[in-house]
Amino acid sequence: MLDFSDYHIPNHTQTALTDYIERGIPVGGFLHAVLSNNLVDAVNKADSQNLPALKDITNWVSTQAPTGSWGAEALVLRWIQEHPAKKTRGPKDIV
Repeated sequence: MLDFSDYHIPNHTQTALTDYIERGIPVGGFLHAVLSNNLVDAVNKADSQNLPALKDITNWVSTQAPTGSWGAEALVLRWIQEHPAKKTRGPKDIV
């Protein structure tokens, strides 16, 4: 279980980060920009709850997110495409 207790991160953002880290579920434009290290897009795509939390979100990512799950666009795409949770699903699990 991921720990967000020391960070002021909106609940919907915590849920999206958890789904991304634990299951390789793609995130929306704001978090994709954060994870890809794209500050301009992150600021421009942030909603009214995430913009004031941007420092805590980036601090959480840089200290808590697994190596290889963030830092560049290619790393984010690889994390989504090659996530181990996706390899353990059978054909019936794919919707």
